[in-house]
Amino acid sequence: AEPVEGSNEWFWQQANLAYRTRQYDSGHQTLKELLEANPGDLELASRCLERILRESARGSVYSYYRHYNHSLKRSVGRAKVDSRYADNPWVQFAAQRICSLQRLGRLRMNPRIVEQAVEVSLNYDVRHGRALHAVELIDRFVDAYPQDPFWRISQASVYRRVGSSKTQALYDRLFAEMD
Repeated sequence: AEPVEGSNEWFWQQANLAYRTRQYDSGHQTLKELLEANPGDLELASRCLERILRESARGSVYSYYRHYNHSLKRSVGRAKVDSRYADNPWVQFAAQRICSLQRLGRLRMNPRIVEQAVEVSLNYDVRHGRALHAVELIDRFVDAYPQDPFWRISQASVYRRVGSSKTQALYDRLFAEMD
């Protein structure tokens, strides 16, 4: 039985079809419409945003190799081909919303996806001169997960990239704890 047009299943079917045929923008737009049709459904939001982020990465790799005439088969699994991924508006759309859901403390999502979303947001902020926003974002994650080395190393890196006077102290603390 075909899903009813406008139902959640119908949106997922349309998005899957678009992604299978490498129509990434269409798939992303379909999932965005699904999000907008279901405000407050945080589990659905998490699933949609994770899928947009994942498919954006696939789309960036596909576009890179198609553009430079490389074989996709030889390079399957390469992450972060170039900055076009981070500057992709759909990547930014998903990453910013994932960070917002985390700020609300209501996010149930694969931690690797959250890390990827935060990393994308941080890189975008630093490259576009939004140092204060980047520092606030990484500090929020370090405060929430003070024992997690990923966030603490990321914090030191962001502070270094924005030229903060606190950089050396952060690295010294990390090195002292490693000994």
